This record gives sequence, C-alpha cells and structure tokens, in this order.
Amino acid sequence: MEHSPAYEEQINDPGFLLSVPDWHSSVNAYDNKRYIDSIRYLLKYLNKNLEIPEEDSFSLKIIHGSVIVYIKVGDGKFSVKAPFVKMPQNGNAISLMRQVAELNFSYLVLSQVIKSGEEFFFEYEDFIENCEPYKVYAILEEICYGADYHDDIFIDKFKAEFVSKPELNYFSEEQKDKAYTKYKQIIENAIHNGEYLESKRWYNSQCDLYAIAFTQIDYIIAPQGILGSDLVDALNGMYVKDNSQIIAGKTKEKLSKLLDYDKTKFFDSLYFPSFLVPIKRRAELPTIQDFFKGTYEKAANSISNGAYLGASLSLLYVIYDLFYRYRVPPEIKNMLVNALKGVSERDWKHTCEVLYNAINEIMKMEKLEHKEPISRKDVSKKSQAAQQNSTSLVKNVVNKIFELFK
Repeated sequence: MEHSPAYEEQINDPGFLLSVPDWHSSVNAYDNKRYIDSIRYLLKYLNKNLEIPEEDSFSLKIIHGSVIVYIKVGDGKFSVKAPFVKMPQNGNAISLMRQVAELNFSYLVLSQVIKSGEEFFFEYEDFIENCEPYKVYAILEEICYGADYHDDIFIDKFKAEFVSKPELNYFSEEQKDKAYTKYKQIIENAIHNGEYLESKRWYNSQCDLYAIAFTQIDYIIAPQGILGSDLVDALNGMYVKDNSQIIAGKTKEKLSKLLDYDKTKFFDSLYFPSFLVPIKRRAELPTIQDFFKGTYEKAANSISNGAYLGASLSLLYVIYDLFYRYRVPPEIKNMLVNALKGVSERDWKHTCEVLYNAINEIMKMEKLEHKEPISRKDVSKKSQAAQQNSTSLVKNVVNKIFELFK
C-alpha cells in the first residue's frame, strides 16, 4: 500500500436545475393567498425548465429517477400520484404487503402507499389553501425518493413488477464497460489494501479506506436502481454504533459480495437520471467548512506527527463524502477535483500535504450565507414519526426541514 487511490473522471454526474428566486416567489405567493401561483413557482424552483400551463388548473407528468410522478392542480385541490409496483404472482405477496405497511406507518409522514386492484401507488391530495411551500416540498420529497428508492428493492426482493416505468437514458456499451472495469478495480484495491491495514490493526483507517471505495464509486458512475440501493445500505452500515474492528470486518464481507455482483443487475443500474426533487443537499461555503472542520483539525495533528497514511485516508474520505452528500459550488468542486487529480497514485506524504492545503484554502475563504430548502439522501435519516393528526404532521415536517438548515 504505497500510494493513494487513482483518481477517475466522472462518467455520470446527475445535474440539478434549481431556480432559487422561484422559491422565494413561491413563499411570497402563498403568503398572499395566491395558492396556485405558489405551487407553480415551487415546481419551477425544483426544475427551472418545467413547462407549466398558466391556467388555474393543470396536470404534469414528470420523471424522477425510475418513477413517473403525476401532479394535478384543479378544483381547489393539489394531488400527487406516483405508480409504484404490481403485486407479485407468487408467495412473496404477503411479505410485500408487510413492507408496504411498514412504509405507511414509519417512513411516510403525509403521503401514503395505496393499493388499487393489484397495483400500488404513492399518493397525496389536499385542499389548495393547505399547500404551504415547505409542506409541498416535503410531500414531493418523500414520494419521489420513496418510490424511486424502494421500487427496485421490492422488485428484486419480492419479484414485483413496475406499474409504469419511464424510458431511461442508459449508459452506452463503452460507458458500461468502463464503469464495470473501474467498479471492479476500486473494490479489488479496497479489499487488498484493507487487508494490509487489518494486519496492522489500523481499523479506523481500514474503515476510511472502505468508505472511500463506496463514495468513489458513487462519484464516478452514480449507480441507480438496485446497485445504488445496495451501496447506500453498505455505507449506512458503517455508521452503526460498534467498534471499528467489527465494522471493518462486516464491511469487508459486503465488499466481497459487491465484487461478485450480478452483471445484469449492474448494467440495469447504469443510467443518466433526471430528478424532480434533488437527492443531494445544496452546500454553500459555511456548510462545507463545518463539514471539513473536524477532519481538517485531526489531519493537521497527524501530519505534524508524520502519520501521513492515516491523514491521507481521512482527507480523501471527507472529500468524497462531501461529493456523496452534497451539491457543491463549482469553484469549490474544481479546487477539490484538481487536488484529487494531483494526488492520484502518489505517495502518502505528497497526498496528505496537497489535500490538506486544498482544504486549508477553503477553510480560509470568506463565508457567504445562503439558505434554501434542502433534500436528504440516506434512508436512515428519513422521518420515523408516528401517524398523527394533520396539523401535527405538518408542523413536524416543517420543523424537520428547518433543523436541516442549521
């Protein structure tokens, strides 16, 4: 383990089309009881390229990941519907129903999964005057992310089928081959180098190395579908409360399974998605500085003691983890990407010095305050609120969003 991991260019970089001014227009319109305008502005905030009729009633069909979301405004009401899955024609039907019940009573706060015949739908409907922007954002988020995340899991686990699925823009054959090669290389190197760290009993660094592998795969190919879900599950498993040796051991087993991943499932997970609700939070400078602070300070101490390998792994992880969790301003992303390119397959002393200096420059930058509604990625962070009355539910959702602003 003589040098840092190789840097690889992104094959899949999901873009976002937010229009921040439209968010403020949405809030203002609602405050002035222009409820339809408020919803229209909110949708334009999420995707500035959306074509929305100017009439008092309209219907939209929007793709989010692997699901189709139907939005309707009219007759004094606002409704959202996302076709989910069909009941499997085998013994897994009861298990699927149990999972649907779990979604309804734990994961979902305002929307619900509804069964119609043999088909399931995520649904929500309310009077237009109740559609406050924060509330609508939360509804769209839980429906879009919930349906897109769970459909592939239900299909893989219970042999369900899509109710309807959009035409997806899959990788070209050349991109698929490149993605598969890089995927295998990253995991093989992580397993090999992890065994070296394990032999030294450097379990914290071993965990950093494995987390780098997961977040690097996400950075390069941004897999969707069942592979995307499996990567989220593997990475979330590293945040449980346990000692680092046990976490490293369990994660090593997951890496071995991912190394032998079914090739058909792998390629089915490679497409260029479009999203209605962003799946990553928007991070401005203060958020990024707070995110780096702990690792930055520990790295300074490690470098002063000559612990270059450990410092390098922690710095690599915090950078890739930033890209995994957030949408980063272009100027900061460019600084970090240039640093990653500069340390690709270089010795650990050079690696930690270059990465530390790059983060040091960011930590010294002038802070610029900017706030807006943000999204969540990890399933583990989703609301576990019990079902309450409508007023309490709305207050709960709004409080959760404001907590994310801190």
